[in-house]
Amino acid sequence: MTVGGALLFPGAGSGRTEPALVAVDRALVDAFGPDFSVVRADFPYRREGRRAPDRAPKLIACVREEAELLASKTGIDPASVVLGGRS
Repeated sequence: MTVGGALLFPGAGSGRTEPALVAVDRALVDAFGPDFSVVRADFPYRREGRRAPDRAPKLIACVREEAELLASKTGIDPASVVLGGRS
C-alpha cells in the first residue's frame, strides 16, 4: 500500500494544535516530503468548545468525513490515507 496522506486527531481534552501532534505532523512531512498531505483535525465536541468526547458513532463518523475530505481535496486514493493521533 502506498501512503498518500495522514489524518491526525488529538486525544480527549486537547486540540489539533497540541505540541506532540504538531511534532508528528512535521516528522511525517520531513519523512515523506513537502508534497505529503497531513491534516490535524479536531473532533466535533472540541470545535463546539466542549471538553467531554461524543459517543463513538459520532467520533467514527467524523474520522470518516475528514478522511474523505482529505482524499477529495488532494486527489489521493482514500485507501492510502493513514489515520493516527495522540492520546
